[in-house]
Amino acid sequence: MSGSITFSAYISQLGTVGKAKGTILRELWGSEDTPFPKPWIQSARLLNLTGQKYFDRRIRELRDERGCDIETGTLGGGYSYRFKS
Repeated sequence: MSGSITFSAYISQLGTVGKAKGTILRELWGSEDTPFPKPWIQSARLLNLTGQKYFDRRIRELRDERGCDIETGTLGGGYSYRFKS
């Protein structure tokens, strides 16, 4: 994915996603003017935003079923996620 695509264009390419997945995608995307790779977002933040204990499943579904290039890493001793490209 190129850095020039907007979030609304990206999400429209994915089709319908549920509320939790939409929240995750929006948070990982961040600012429109931030280039790829996007900044890391800690898992605790995504847990708080989605209210879903198993939000990490939603991330795997986005990767496996929708082709989202979401990277998993560690930051500050915990899991973190970001859009890689």
